[in-house]
Amino acid sequence: MADLPGMKQEDIDISVQNNLLTLQGKRMVEYATQNGQNGHGSQYTERAWGTFCRRFPLGAAVDADHITATYQAGVLEVHLPKTAAAQPKRIAIHTAS
Repeated sequence: MADLPGMKQEDIDISVQNNLLTLQGKRMVEYATQNGQNGHGSQYTERAWGTFCRRFPLGAAVDADHITATYQAGVLEVHLPKTAAAQPKRIAIHTAS
């Protein structure tokens, strides 16, 4: 899960290559305030921008072909399902003769 407030979904990129999950994006935010009444006074505008890139190694137990992601209200969730081989197996117990 990643908190990415104020970002648009189209500015976020997720990829997988060689068992490495990469999350990268570009953020551009503009703030404007006005001091005074009835439009008289000063106006202040600030722009913040930047890029980020994070990489996470995936274990052999992750099924890279079935990774999914959802983005809602500034929260990105990446779901990493396990491979069938990584699922626990039940071992039958037989009576000794």
